[in-house]
Parts: sequence; structure tokens; C-alpha cells
Amino acid sequence: MATQEYLPLFPRRARWLWWPSALAGAVGLALTYGFDEPAVEDRHIYQLLVAAGALFLLSRIMLLIPPVEISARIGRCWLDFAVLLAGTVWWTLDHDREREVLEIIAGYSAAAGLVATAQAGIKWLTEGPLPGVHPGPVRRLFLAGFFMSIVGGLILSLPRCWARTYPALSESSYAGQFRYELGAHALNCLFTSTSAITGTGLSVHDVGHDFSLGGQIVILLLMQLGGLAILSIGTVLGLRLRAMLGWETHQDDTTPQGLWRGIRFSCVLLLAVELIGFLALFFSQPKWFNSAEPLRPKLMGSLFHTVSAVCNVGLTLNSDSMVGARGLATTYAVILPLMVLGSIGGPALFSIYRRLRDRGTRMPADVWLTLVATALLLVVGAVLLYGIESSYAWQLRYPQEKTLGSLQWNGTSSAPAGEIVFSSDGSERVQAERMPTMARGPRIGAAFFHSAAARTCGMRTARLDDKSLSPASRHLLMIWMVIGGSVGGTAGGVRICVVGLLLLAIVRPRGRLWRSEADFNSGAGRQALAAAGTVVAAMALLIALTSFVLTYRQKGASSEAYVYESSSALFESVSVCTNTGLSAGLTSQLPTEDRLSGPVWVRVSSRSVLILAMLLGRVLPVALLLRGVAVKSKQPPLLNAAGTA
Repeated sequence: MATQEYLPLFPRRARWLWWPSALAGAVGLALTYGFDEPAVEDRHIYQLLVAAGALFLLSRIMLLIPPVEISARIGRCWLDFAVLLAGTVWWTLDHDREREVLEIIAGYSAAAGLVATAQAGIKWLTEGPLPGVHPGPVRRLFLAGFFMSIVGGLILSLPRCWARTYPALSESSYAGQFRYELGAHALNCLFTSTSAITGTGLSVHDVGHDFSLGGQIVILLLMQLGGLAILSIGTVLGLRLRAMLGWETHQDDTTPQGLWRGIRFSCVLLLAVELIGFLALFFSQPKWFNSAEPLRPKLMGSLFHTVSAVCNVGLTLNSDSMVGARGLATTYAVILPLMVLGSIGGPALFSIYRRLRDRGTRMPADVWLTLVATALLLVVGAVLLYGIESSYAWQLRYPQEKTLGSLQWNGTSSAPAGEIVFSSDGSERVQAERMPTMARGPRIGAAFFHSAAARTCGMRTARLDDKSLSPASRHLLMIWMVIGGSVGGTAGGVRICVVGLLLLAIVRPRGRLWRSEADFNSGAGRQALAAAGTVVAAMALLIALTSFVLTYRQKGASSEAYVYESSSALFESVSVCTNTGLSAGLTSQLPTEDRLSGPVWVRVSSRSVLILAMLLGRVLPVALLLRGVAVKSKQPPLLNAAGTA
């Protein structure tokens, strides 16, 4: 059979016209709806909208050239032509609606570009790169995440997304003040956007008070897009890793069609879990049916926290995360299971679904590894946290008079026997928010919650600062953050399967893999072990560099506190690089750099480094594993005259 030249759906000349159209349309809509007062003259906005519509129309005309395979392209892009035709007819019938028509076409161009990018990404994941395409997974995923973060940060920096007085005022007391304040505000918004996209959950803003409803919706969409993206990548990665290690069953399918079905199941399941979680949170609120209370905050709060938990982000609309809601049963009965389900991911849940549907179906070994490790880490972490925070009398950091060999009490007045003193703030509310001084029941709940949150989502129900958490507990949480969740889940870290492979290589270096015919001396075993080692080494280097920058820039009150300051910087670095989001309070101090000494580029170094660390922490593990388990890229399917493969 004669071979045919592969013709892409969107030729390069059409794409080069489409992206300027989407960009012009997005800028025009941002200038129209993003400011309380017009930022530029209306005629300039009109020109941007006209340019967006004209370029979009021209890009679709380019699809018709050459006329070969024209029917397939029209069939795939029929909605684009329908929108253009409907807009033309509407404008012809009513010339007064020209502005509305242009805005609709501009918005559609930007939305269609986002959908096309998602389709191209899924095609790249399932079928591999096209012949002649050189960018590897690390560069491709990093650029995609960085672009989405930039767009989200620019949108969040608009005045309409801000609820308080806009940080950058036009009235300046000195030259360059407005430019500097606007740049600092844009950088902070970029930080929040990157945190939402990467599922890190750290923010220099109070999301519930600083951002308006529109800004909160933007952050919600960024969390959802980031969660769906990492879930899709993790599904493909998990299925390919399973096949390479010999853990697949006869029902697993790693063909492009099978991978696409896995992605579709995972995304639909994620949305279904979010729907169930939203309903559970909404209807569990007291007096939800009372018409006298506003409905919008309840809807937004339930939806926001559900998406944040399932996508393992950790951002909340509360200024103190879930500390204020630690007494609510929904925090442990709804939020905690949502975090765990999100960390398990699509491939494992799909295998469990098949096992329930078809009795007797064998579950792959990686599913057992994920489930057993998840349960074991949850229980062991909770027991250790509870034990550490309940035995403060044995810790020399908080010595008691009856402790054998205890240190002197800093030369000051002695502490009452049996009482722990963390700081001068001894209010009942503060003591109730610290794990060691909680009652036994809340302390057990907080131990389980933080054991799960350290590997999944950065929400917290207790204080984690230096004066509230023991150093041993902090190191335990850092270990749990590095381990992370499943390969196919939305959590971060180096992933459970990577840790499992390394432990198997240490325990059984010459033996076979668990429930597999392969071993570490075979090609597949060596390839998987090399990928796992590369991931761990890359994450360790990233954490070390990030910790160095934070330690260098961190301010301290005295030299005696250096050890605890370094520990806080390391804790924050591990949280950022593993995309967990637990914070000891250092992130909230980052905006104060604007008032510290040094050049401007030094004063914003911590935030800039953390932005890069969040992106690299999300990209490096999955990209390096994708490269390690990559299959030989096949030729893309050929389109026949009917437009089918």
C-alpha cells in the first residue's frame, strides 16, 4: 500500500494566525472587563477585538488550503465555522451589535485555543511526539505550566479580581513607585497562580479576603485545569510503568486508544468525586436551607474546598486553612477522604472499578503497592505524630523539672511542672490550635489529618510554626512530603512507586520484582531503576538549592534562632518542591521583602525561586519518568479521503 504524507489537522500557517488571534482577543477582553475604569481608549480595545476576529477568520480560511483532505478538516472544525457564520449573520441583521459579536468571537478564539492545546497534549501523551519534534517532556511540560501560570497571574492582577484597595495606585510619591508596586503585585499574583496550577497550595495572599469572587473563580479554574492535567499525565505514566515492569493484566491496554480511555475515565471519575464532595460539604453546613443566610458564600466555599482537596492543592478561602474548622466532622469525614482519593489517582481506581465490575479480575501489583502504602503511611504517620506531640515531657526542647538530665530553663523563671510553654501567647484559642495542647480526641484527628495532608494536600487543622510543632514532627512531615502520592494521582512528591522501586533494589538487588517476571538485571528493570534514581536525585538537588536561597534571604531575630530558621527554610523548601503546600509561616512573610534592604532583584529572589521550584517540582518527577518509560514513537495515523485514520 502506498504511503501518504501525514497532514496535521491544523497546518503551521493556520496556527501562526490562530495564536495572535487568541492573544489579541484575550487582551481586548481583559481591558474591557478587567478594570473598574477604562485603562486605555475604547478605540484601541475595538482595534484589538477586530484584529482577533480577522485573524481567527483568516486562520480558518488557511485550513481550506490546500483543498486536499478539506472534508476532514471542516468536519473536525465545524463549530468554528458555525460560530463565524452565526456572528456574520448577527452583525448583518443588527449593526449595533458589532461590539458584542467581536467579543464573542474573541472569547471563542481563546477558548478554542485552550481546547486545541489540551487535545494536542493528550495526543502527545498517548501517541508520542510527531516525527521531527525535538523538545523533550521536561521542556515541554515546563513551558506549558509556565505559560498557564503567566496567563493566570496576569488575570489575577487585574483590578476586577481584587477585593481590597488595589495595591498599585496611580498617585505616586516618588518616581517609579507605581511601576514597582504594580510589578510586586503582579509577582504575588503569579505566585498564587503558579501555586494553583501546580497544586502546591501556598499563597502570599489571603485568597478568601484579598480576591473578589471573580478572582476566586479564576483560582478555582486554575486548580481544576492543573488537577486534570497532572491526572492525565499520571494516568499515562502509571499505565506505561505498569506495562514496563510486567505488572499489567490482560485487561490493561497501552495503545493510544487504551491510554485515551484511561485518561477519559480518570477525568470523569475526578469530576464525579468532586460533585459528590461538593454536595456533601454543601448540605452538611448548618442551616444551609435557611433563606436568610447568603447562598453564594456557601456554594463557593463548598466548591472551592472540594476542588482544592481532590486536586491536592490545599488553597482555602479561610485565612487559617482548616484550623478554624477542625471541630467540624466534615473536615475529617469529607475533606480527608477527598485528599486520599485524589492522591491514589486514575490507574489504581480504574483497576479497582474493574475488580468490582468483573469478579475474579486480578489487580496489578502497583495497585496493591499504592493501596497498602497509602494505608500504612497514613496510620504510621498518625501514630508517630500523636506520640511525638503527646510526649513533650521527654523532649529536651521543652525540658521539665522531672526529666532526667534535662537542660536548665534558659536561666529564666522555671516552668510549672507538667505544663508545656511554647510562647508568651497563652490564650485558650492558641493552645487549642496546637497539637500538643489539644484534647486527646482533636489531637488524634489532627494527627491523622496531617499524616494524609503531608503526602497529598497542604491543608492543616493545627499550627505548624516553630513554637507549635516539635522538630521531630516537622522532620516526619518532610519525609512524608518527599514520598508523596501515587504515580497516577494529583499529589506531588517523588511518588510511592518510585520509593518502592528503590527499596526493592536495596532489599532484593538480584531478585525478581514483586509479582513480576522482570528483575533489576533486565533491561526494563534497569531502565525503571535509573528513572527512579534520576527523579530522587533531581528532587534532592532542587530542594537543596531552594533551601539555600530561602536561608540566605530569611531574616532572624537573633543568632540563637539560626537552627530553627534553617529548619523552617528546609521545611518550606520541601513543601514547595514536592507541591504539598504545608507551611510553617515563612511564605506569608515573603511580601515583607519589598521593605527590606538590597537591590530590587534580590528583594524578589525568594518569590521568584519558589515559583520556579513549584513548576520544576511538579514537572521533573513526571517528565523524567515519562522519558524513562517512553516507548518508541509511532508514525502518526494517516488520514484517508474520508477523514478517518
